[in-house]
Amino acid sequence: MRLKIFTIFFTIFLFIGFSYSSYSNNNIGDKSKGIALSKGEEKALKVYQKNLLGDLLTKIIHYNWVSNWVYDYQELYSYDAQNRETEALTQSYESNKWVNKERTLNYYSTGLQPIEMVNQEYKNNNWVNVSRTLLSWNSQNNTTESIDQEWNDTGWVNKTKITYNYSSNKLMDQITQTWSGVWVNQSKIVYTYNSSTQITEMTMLDWKSNSWQNNMRYLLSYDSHGNNYLEEIQIFQSGNWMPTAKITKTFDSKNNITESITQMFLNTMWMNMYRTTYTYDSKGNNIQTTQYNGMTGSWVPTSRSTTTYDQLNRETVRVFESYDNGNWLNSSKAEYFYGAGTNFVYKNEQIPEKFELSQNYPNPFNPSTKIRFNLPEKSNVKLTVYNLLGEKIASLINNELSAGVYEIEFQAKNLSSGMYFYRLETPKQTITKKMILSK
Repeated sequence: MRLKIFTIFFTIFLFIGFSYSSYSNNNIGDKSKGIALSKGEEKALKVYQKNLLGDLLTKIIHYNWVSNWVYDYQELYSYDAQNRETEALTQSYESNKWVNKERTLNYYSTGLQPIEMVNQEYKNNNWVNVSRTLLSWNSQNNTTESIDQEWNDTGWVNKTKITYNYSSNKLMDQITQTWSGVWVNQSKIVYTYNSSTQITEMTMLDWKSNSWQNNMRYLLSYDSHGNNYLEEIQIFQSGNWMPTAKITKTFDSKNNITESITQMFLNTMWMNMYRTTYTYDSKGNNIQTTQYNGMTGSWVPTSRSTTTYDQLNRETVRVFESYDNGNWLNSSKAEYFYGAGTNFVYKNEQIPEKFELSQNYPNPFNPSTKIRFNLPEKSNVKLTVYNLLGEKIASLINNELSAGVYEIEFQAKNLSSGMYFYRLETPKQTITKKMILSK
């Protein structure tokens, strides 16, 4: 019986964690939306997020601690002229050299959203297909269909499909089907929203006896600031919704999550299971995350991660530690590297008094030009390039930046000659200027 209970809890915990770590199509990075995604689509949306940010992560090196830091594996990222991620390559460190292991190839049509993602393994000095995800998007950049396929040595074979249905740009439900010569219904998630368009309920149904039947539901509650402070899992049993697990979260005055407690409902009581605490620096960057186990009746630390950032608030190093008999012991480490593309150069000068966008230089240009702007206060910033038709060509910045003077390089080697517009936006102001590409 005890094993069964913990098996149920483990399943529920995975569901909570998966939902919480996912993000909405419409609000990239907004975890409060709780959209449940397939692995393929989750990867696709992470790629889309990176494409929007324009700040190119080129390499992550992972280490293990063995009396000192030793190489484990590394991730290498490649981009096209539009700064779209085209390849994510994983290499392991073997016999004092980096060895290819696996990679994901991303393909695009015209926008920033990948339409095909191919996963390959490196075998016998060749890249071999393993699986792929095919994605369809609507005009609002919402995923409408995600198909996962596997390679059977001769061609691609359908495995699963998720269809996403919207109303007024809100995801109303998603249907998962498996392939058996035809697409067969498997599960369905129905979304309910409040007046602030926040998801308040995700109801999971299974396809049984040719009808949709309740299985599990996921309830979300929000405070006056829009923070998702409570998540509860209920299982449908004997015609009733039964409480099973919940996550309670605490936030600071800046709406940063500071604590998360996971509990399970056993014997009519809520029992502590896991706790996570979060610490931030003055810029709002998460510098430490600590996890605890509460199954013994008190909170016992189990692991933590400590993160450092550069002056552009980009993650540079993350160290993972485990807790053993009162001591924190190194476990693993990741180092993050960034490269050119949209090439940020932070000017360490006096904080400017005014919000300004300078004329690009050189102008006219071929094939690259630099754009400088002044930001008098910390703000969410968008820097976007458009053609004469008003079509978005590139998203150079879509991120929160600290006050200062910034310069970014725009690469236009795959664009045709002509006039383009670049627009700098914050919640308070917008400035647009012209630039000319001459080839």
